[in-house]
Amino acid sequence: MESILTDLWNGKIRPQENLAPNTPEFRELADKLNEEAAYIKNALSAEDKPRFDSYEETGETMEEILHIQAFIKGFRYAALIMAEVYGSKDLMPELLKMLKTESSGK
Repeated sequence: MESILTDLWNGKIRPQENLAPNTPEFRELADKLNEEAAYIKNALSAEDKPRFDSYEETGETMEEILHIQAFIKGFRYAALIMAEVYGSKDLMPELLKMLKTESSGK
């Protein structure tokens, strides 16, 4: 690893990949969700299936936006931790203000 920032920039590190935990509980939930979606889709009329597909695509888009925001927020919290560790407490009020402003949607 050359540098974490360089590797992030060059796509060698892709935090958005492999997010799903490899646990029995998660696999069971994913399987159930897939089964339920298949059941619903099979029960729909031919004209309603595209609407359900649109519903699923919208959910996936929202999930992607949430993942991006979680990454950004986590990165900012890590910056706060580093500021505290290295004694840059004068930066902390501004960083905290930024986090709170983003959370409230202002």
